[in-house]
Amino acid sequence: MKTLAYLRVSDDPLEMLSQKQTILAFAQTQPLEVSRFIAIRSERRNGKQETKVDQLLQLLDYGDTFVVSSLSDIGHTIGQIVTTFDTLICYGIRFIAISDAIDSAQQDDDLSTKATLSICQKLAKMERELISRRTKQGLARAVANGKRLGRPKGSFGKSRLDSRRREIKKLLALGVLKASIAKITGVSQSAVSYYITFRQLA
Repeated sequence: MKTLAYLRVSDDPLEMLSQKQTILAFAQTQPLEVSRFIAIRSERRNGKQETKVDQLLQLLDYGDTFVVSSLSDIGHTIGQIVTTFDTLICYGIRFIAISDAIDSAQQDDDLSTKATLSICQKLAKMERELISRRTKQGLARAVANGKRLGRPKGSFGKSRLDSRRREIKKLLALGVLKASIAKITGVSQSAVSYYITFRQLA
């Protein structure tokens, strides 16, 4: 079992150093040895946005310990913070937030920890409700101002094949089969057929 310490990414190196010093000072007061310090940004892999939680789960195993200097280091919103916390706990990972005096290994006995987590969960729910409310209010105002929602009738969304539209038209004019065009453009035959039909290329 290992202990990973997380540093919130910052443009200020002194801020990251402060986080590291807080964690090291805490570790010295505990039977805790930090195996590695990590700093993560959300990124795209294989065309999919990989969240911070996804990346953490690739580094952590059941029984490992995850340490942060503060709960606020693991998310920009209460929702993100609670989601990260809940996910790691569900995977059997011990979670420690130093400045918030939270240690999931003690949550059964520590009433203050349980109270903090309960409040976070309620705030996360409230945040989701507020976002939903603001979205609905914004849509209602747009409709009241005469704006038509959704894509205009007869319009098309962007396609990855748009940049190769001229090439596809030439291939069709030369009598190249759709299956061959699919191989040339690197997409499925059904995607090519759909594109040709709805862009009226043939």
